Amino acid sequence: MYFETTFSQRFNPNANSIIYHYCGDFVQNSICENQEIWLSNIYAMNDSSEYEWGRQLFIKALKENKGEFDEAFRIFIFSKVMLAVPNTLPLIACFSSHGDLLSQWRAYADDGKGFSIGFDTNSIYEGLGVNLNSVVYDEDKQYLLVLNTLKGLHALWKENEENYDEIDEPSKIFSIDLAYFKNPTFFEEQEIRIIRLLAKHEERFIDIGGNSEINSIRPLTVLSRSKDNNEIEYIKLPIKNNTKHIIKEMIIGPKNEKTVSEVQKYLNDLGLSGVLVKKSMSTYR
Repeated sequence: MYFETTFSQRFNPNANSIIYHYCGDFVQNSICENQEIWLSNIYAMNDSSEYEWGRQLFIKALKENKGEFDEAFRIFIFSKVMLAVPNTLPLIACFSSHGDLLSQWRAYADDGKGFSIGFDTNSIYEGLGVNLNSVVYDEDKQYLLVLNTLKGLHALWKENEENYDEIDEPSKIFSIDLAYFKNPTFFEEQEIRIIRLLAKHEERFIDIGGNSEINSIRPLTVLSRSKDNNEIEYIKLPIKNNTKHIIKEMIIGPKNEKTVSEVQKYLNDLGLSGVLVKKSMSTYR
């Protein structure tokens, strides 16, 4: 019998897939002119339970199903997931599968005065050295995915004569997958997020480079900025591709006074020709 796990939930973009990043005018200029996306500390996001939500589901599933797993396995997997917290730091950037949502305009695009930038999903998936996946909002589905993944890891461990080396790497991946679970109240966002993991080195986090199907991805400098008296780690992820533009669409916000021709000229002047520019269909004013 087939059971869905976090490993079977991998995002699979098709040839025409586009994901959208809502932002204000300043961020839009930064992305287009500098050809980079900023990935920031997951704990600085708008949802105060980011990452913690998935870990609490993991703990719940482990506690409620003690009979399913050997004690030695439970201790190992608990340590692996929970020790990932102080020793690794996910940096994320958030996208939506929909480019013209009123709730997104209000929340993330300067109350409709900004932009929704459409990116070629395959270029991100294949060449930027990041994990990319859709966020799961349904709490029952989240729980089953966690439980099924634990069962699969436990079975693999038993098959290999309780050799922890065999489940070390998939356990690390599982701990990252928990960052794709989110409070169901955020469902309308239909978020797709990209993640790059920093590793603890002495007293600071460093980027060790990402994985890509095509390229060897170099490590990036970890920067920080101040927000509400806190230092927020982030990296500037280059998106420039010599063979094709990663930016495919530009949707002008419903309160944005710029015209399609003005934005098209701006993009053409930057060498971003061929980007489809259009105005939001929303009547929000």
